[in-house]
Amino acid sequence: MINFQIVVMENIKNQWSDPLIRKLHNEIIGIKLGGYKNVYGPKVISADKADYFGSHLIFCQKNGKDLKPLFAYKSVTREMCKQHLMDLPCIDMILKDAAPSTYKALMKIIKEAEMARSTISYDYSWAQDPQFHKLKSNYEKEYFQRIMMMIIVNHHRTYNIDEMLTCGAVKVKTDTFFEQTGLKEICNDTTFNQTALNYEQAKIFHARKFSDAAYKACEEFKVLWNNRLELLAHDEEDIQIAA
Repeated sequence: MINFQIVVMENIKNQWSDPLIRKLHNEIIGIKLGGYKNVYGPKVISADKADYFGSHLIFCQKNGKDLKPLFAYKSVTREMCKQHLMDLPCIDMILKDAAPSTYKALMKIIKEAEMARSTISYDYSWAQDPQFHKLKSNYEKEYFQRIMMMIIVNHHRTYNIDEMLTCGAVKVKTDTFFEQTGLKEICNDTTFNQTALNYEQAKIFHARKFSDAAYKACEEFKVLWNNRLELLAHDEEDIQIAA
């Protein structure tokens, strides 16, 4: 574990003068451009406005002081989105791409979270370095899947995010991974063809708690999470409200 580093990077628009922020952002965008192109074709790009205010969860290999991202994903809460004049990206996607029953189930979950004053996130833009993916044995793949489970659970526990939404792509079996992590399909009719992924099949998932395997992974990799690097920055108005 001494050769790896977890980075939690948030609100990069307020940290853009930091060379490390720019380096990590550029490298994870590079991973996503390469990874999504290999799987879905050259017209698929996983980037949006939320890159600049959301949370990036990044798993890096350390080489001295250098950090090389191996895989990463992005998480935004509904509150974050509203502050930046947008809504959770999954809402418009499900409205356009999925069945009406799926959209109804999604909005029910979001409305219930709102009424319960629960913080709900949409976690997406999952990618790993294509070269890193090629080098992994089956044992290493399972090992790093447990690390990803740990990052998902601890991100939500540490930063008080009560509920999680995400989409799993059938083609690369992230739907199976999310099921193993303890997420559930939001209704019986959840599979849809995702326009942004060149019409590949996807499923939308939700969780308020995770699987035993995911919580076990948190114990297994506790030191790795505790030694994470946080690169966070609040908006000025948030600081004024807190004061």
